[in-house]
Amino acid sequence: MKVLSVEQTHHLEELGLRTDIYNSTLLWWKQKGEWKLYATESCEAHPSCDILIPAYTLQDVLDKLPKQIGLEYIYDLCIFPESISYTQFIGGEINDTMYEIPTNGNLLDAAYEMLCWCIKEGHVTKN
Repeated sequence: MKVLSVEQTHHLEELGLRTDIYNSTLLWWKQKGEWKLYATESCEAHPSCDILIPAYTLQDVLDKLPKQIGLEYIYDLCIFPESISYTQFIGGEINDTMYEIPTNGNLLDAAYEMLCWCIKEGHVTKN
């Protein structure tokens, strides 16, 4: 299963996103200096967890993205095979796109980049 790397998760923390091991599907667990992936529940059964970091899946990242942004004009989160964007529709037609990131075949990385942008622009609540 594809998840955000430890470095990507640390970057989200640096941007001010509250990362919590209880709101991710998987965990990065550091054991004897090596990072391994585990299901969230498996660590609760083992008290010897040294370092735990959320390992966000695509769904975890999408859940953190606002579905709409904007005050005067509303932009909807749009996910297409070729891009992720915040797009304004009027009468069912695309009127304007506020921000767009090409997926380049990797939807998780594009969603991560969009989340970083949303945090920087103040569309996601920080710590």
